[in-house]
Amino acid sequence: MAFVGGLLVAFYAAPEFFVYWGQKQLLEDILLIDSRPEVLRRRKEAEDAADMLGTKYQARLMGLYQVHNINIGKKYRVDAITPMRPHFAATGEGAVSLPADDNTWWNTTDSILSRTLPGLHALRKPDVNRGIMISSAVIALGLAANSALGMFRGPSGEMDQTLDLTTSLYELAAVQEPAPYYDAVSILLLLVCATMLYSTRPGNSSLEEEE
Repeated sequence: MAFVGGLLVAFYAAPEFFVYWGQKQLLEDILLIDSRPEVLRRRKEAEDAADMLGTKYQARLMGLYQVHNINIGKKYRVDAITPMRPHFAATGEGAVSLPADDNTWWNTTDSILSRTLPGLHALRKPDVNRGIMISSAVIALGLAANSALGMFRGPSGEMDQTLDLTTSLYELAAVQEPAPYYDAVSILLLLVCATMLYSTRPGNSSLEEEE
């Protein structure tokens, strides 16, 4: 039943997520534009995206407008945030920059995951990010140890048996195989945990490495 419920949630939630993600990527692209005429040309789609994404993105869009001396009007009542680029830092007026924070992996408030899901504000809390980081690492290590070394006792009394998650879920019973043994579900969960662990890294670290 849980599996069916998960499929139903995914069926209804996935389209909304992809629309949200598409709007986020569109606005991020516009925020990188240095040409005032191009910003004006794409103003409507930028504001539509900002309306969906919330006040943080509205503030960033207002910062872009101020940099290019574009009339903001009274549509958004937020404090503008200057785009964080050298060109804008030198030419922008009236907007304020985001405060610097300790953006180490352990203390970041701007992880890759929080940027991917900007509507989930809890992901910007260091404690939540640490919890995801630690949980993903522990589960991944447990899965790897189970598959490679075996974590269950066999007939010999040695802990050399691997729990076959794929068969166990199918038969609703614990099924063990001699280690090392790699089943599809274990590999899939390992990949998910590795992806979650990577997504807890600071969101701007890849940009800094490129620079």
